[in-house]
Amino acid sequence: VTGYVGTFSDGTPLMFLGEFFAGMSIYLYQKKFLKKQKNKNTEPIQNNSIKLLVTEQYIKAIDSRVKIFFLIFNSAFFDFVQFVLSLHTPQFVNVTGSIETRLGGFLTIFDALFYYYVLRLDIYKHQFFSLIVIGVCLFLIIFSEFFFQDINIFLTYGQFVLVILLIFVVQFCSAMVDSIEKYLFEYNKLNQFLALMFEGAFGFVLSVIYAVFYNPFDDI
Repeated sequence: VTGYVGTFSDGTPLMFLGEFFAGMSIYLYQKKFLKKQKNKNTEPIQNNSIKLLVTEQYIKAIDSRVKIFFLIFNSAFFDFVQFVLSLHTPQFVNVTGSIETRLGGFLTIFDALFYYYVLRLDIYKHQFFSLIVIGVCLFLIIFSEFFFQDINIFLTYGQFVLVILLIFVVQFCSAMVDSIEKYLFEYNKLNQFLALMFEGAFGFVLSVIYAVFYNPFDDI
């Protein structure tokens, strides 16, 4: 694409490796700590001739393991896509560096839509009004950008529209990750660090497959 400069230095394998090892280390630490607490709490405690026995209660997930792993894989996939696309946006010449931040309202709107239509949770009138205000502001930002953005031989109007579409997709993928993780944590009581570990593993596999076809390792 004309106006797209530089080479693609991909950090996705490192990012997902970081997620994997961080999630695994904290999850294993949690298990070790809870095991010690369980052994300590299961010992009878003498209190005024009354023996107190503390037991651990487990909350059963509402979904099967297959569905849970499938959702974790989807979360890793959307995380992978948004990270790769977000690396492409700054490489368009003369695109203002703050545009992705100023269009962050898309994420709020997507989160609200998934919150209401997918998770079936309530949105109240004042929240709905806030979403309308955010939508109007987003329209004004995009409309004004076509006047203030430096359009030249290095960046055409078509390429600028492509930048906005990339940001739109990035925010959509980020909202998908938010919704999937909220569903797993709220409804299946999945450990956050266990989910992070598997997301890192799945994401690392996806990034390696992507790297084989894109061959970004020369820049790392």
